[in-house]
Amino acid sequence: MGTNYAVGLRKTDGSPVVKLGEGTQRGLSADGKSVLAVVASTPPQIVIYPTGAGELRHLDRGGLENVESAEWFPSGDSILICGNEPGTATRFYVQDLAGGTPRGMTPPGTNSGKLSPDGKLVLAKGPDGKFFLYSLFGGEPRPIPWLSDFERLICWTADGRSVLVSSDAMIPSRVERVDLETGRRTLFKEIAPSDRVGLMLVNLSFLTQDERSYAYGITRQTPLYSSWRARSEAGCPASSSAPTRSSRLSAPVAWARCTSRATCG
Repeated sequence: MGTNYAVGLRKTDGSPVVKLGEGTQRGLSADGKSVLAVVASTPPQIVIYPTGAGELRHLDRGGLENVESAEWFPSGDSILICGNEPGTATRFYVQDLAGGTPRGMTPPGTNSGKLSPDGKLVLAKGPDGKFFLYSLFGGEPRPIPWLSDFERLICWTADGRSVLVSSDAMIPSRVERVDLETGRRTLFKEIAPSDRVGLMLVNLSFLTQDERSYAYGITRQTPLYSSWRARSEAGCPASSSAPTRSSRLSAPVAWARCTSRATCG
């Protein structure tokens, strides 16, 4: 794989991995035809790999010297980037795939965010470490006092009314649904593999929109051990990959980590 992680495709039926190129995957496009990835070079590269016929695309990073995260807009014609320019703190940028450089959309110091399902809002931590809702169309940020700065934001729910959060320090990982309007919390799921020997971290990373399939990573206190696991509530396909949120874990999926194994938890 060289000096970077590799990005590839693998079906959940156990088919061989098809390598696409270098980088860390940032998700499949909604139509499944492209994979967004960030290559940890100096400076970083933001690339789009085709999953079938087509050409590799290198996006113009503008003045960004670091890229912390990137994700697709639901429309598939833009991406949301968290990064920073020289001498400035991180913030969120929007980049149109049709051309141009990333445009800063949130104040400096914003990070650890996720794009809403309608592509209009970013829920992110502000400069003080507290969560705020930032509109991509202007206006004042709205504080979300129900979320703690130690919680990890996993994703929005499909209806745009709630988010899923977890505390990585807990085993099993307790994943809660939080209503953004009222702050009401309900348990979504407690997640951990059956074998918990040496278990240090459980990290829910992907959830399909119907909330019936998900993937999580684990870290154990043994040398060079980490793995990804996938689970479907209507069966149990094995995968070491990252699915699109719009589909069940049955289509080709993207991966970008060295994994030792992948099983159903």
